[in-house]
Amino acid sequence: MKPRWTVVVGCLVAALVLVSWRPCQAVDIVRDGKAMGAVWHKGDQKEAAADLVEFVEKMSGARLDVRTVGEGERPPAGAPAIVLGALAIEMGLPEPPKTTSLDGYCLQTKGNHLLVAGESAISTRFAVTHFLEHHGCRWFMANKWGEVIPALKAMSLDGFNVSEKPDFKYRNVWGFVPTARARLGGMDLPNRHDWEHVSPDKYFKDHPEYFALRGGQRRPGGWLCTSHPDVARLFADA
Repeated sequence: MKPRWTVVVGCLVAALVLVSWRPCQAVDIVRDGKAMGAVWHKGDQKEAAADLVEFVEKMSGARLDVRTVGEGERPPAGAPAIVLGALAIEMGLPEPPKTTSLDGYCLQTKGNHLLVAGESAISTRFAVTHFLEHHGCRWFMANKWGEVIPALKAMSLDGFNVSEKPDFKYRNVWGFVPTARARLGGMDLPNRHDWEHVSPDKYFKDHPEYFALRGGQRRPGGWLCTSHPDVARLFADA
C-alpha cells in the first residue's frame, strides 16, 4: 500500500489543475455582432481589405476598421487582427507556394492574428475568399441572386493553416462569377474563335456548302457549316 501522504499530495495536485483550468477562449474577429479587431496591411492590399470589410459586414453587421501602417508598426499581440500581404509575411507567415501564374496563397492563425497573403494582390484576395468560404459564403453568379451570405454573430480566426495553389495556370468562366470570388484568372492566355482557316475568298466559289445556311441561303462570311466533314478536316489540318 502507498504511503498516505503520497495520496494526499496527488489529490492536491489534481485539485490545483482543475482550479487553474479554463476553457480556451476562441479568437473572434466578430463576437455578438460586434467587431473585436481590425484589418491590418501596409497599403499594398486595399482591395483584399475592402473584400473583408464588405462581406464580414454583410454576414454579421459588424464593420471592421482597416489600419494602414508604416514600417515597424504591428497589431497588438493581445488584439484579434486579420493581417494582409507584406505585413503578414513580416510577421512570420510562410511564403505562399510558388506558381508561374502568381496565384499561390497562405492563411495561418498565429496567436490572436490571422496572417493572410498571396503571391500577388489578386491571390491575396483569393486567400480572403478562402476565409469567407470557411464561414459559409458562396458565389455562383455575378449578382445578388448568386450570392450566399450566411447570418453570423461570431466569426473566428482559429485553426487556419492553409497553403494553396491552383492546378491550372489559366481559369475562366466568361462573365459569370467575379474573378476574386471564384479564384479565376492566372496567366494571360488569349483565346478566341478562329474561323480564318476556311476563308470565303478561297472556298466560297467552289464550296458554298462549307458556309452556314442563313435565311435559307449559303452566304460568304465568318459563319461556317461546322457539321460538314470537310470543314472539320480543314480545321484539323490547320
